[in-house]
Amino acid sequence: MKAAAEICFLIYAGLLAREDFRTGRISLVTAAGGSVFGMLMTVCRIVTGPEEAGTVLLSHLAALVWGLGLLLLSRLSRGAMGKGDGICFCSFACWRNVSELFLLLLVSLFLSAVFGSALLLLKKKGLKESLPFLPFVFAGALILAAVSLLRPV
Repeated sequence: MKAAAEICFLIYAGLLAREDFRTGRISLVTAAGGSVFGMLMTVCRIVTGPEEAGTVLLSHLAALVWGLGLLLLSRLSRGAMGKGDGICFCSFACWRNVSELFLLLLVSLFLSAVFGSALLLLKKKGLKESLPFLPFVFAGALILAAVSLLRPV
């Protein structure tokens, strides 16, 4: 069940990353559909796993606060950070608990910082140019999924 949930999440994150990379936007229909599917996967995890429903739901609600915080950051930065990134992290809260979502955000920020720094040093991009963030989120999700699946239980 865990491997299937990881694969489904990676497919969902990959679709969002592709859309962000190609168009610079994400579809709310895709985000909403992924959120509903993530909720179903979480319910399956609650039913089949040893975790208590209250603990899982509280952790997912805390993860939603992270996503809402990113939406607020987008608003406060006047679009320097895209609204779609916040919407996606709100959607990811249906799939991941707060610690997993925070770790995903940190890994994604690290990857984007390294890649952005390399582009600056190679003079391929300037300081005022932006990069789509969701491809780095997808790369971070791949890294975390590989670590999670390779770690002994």
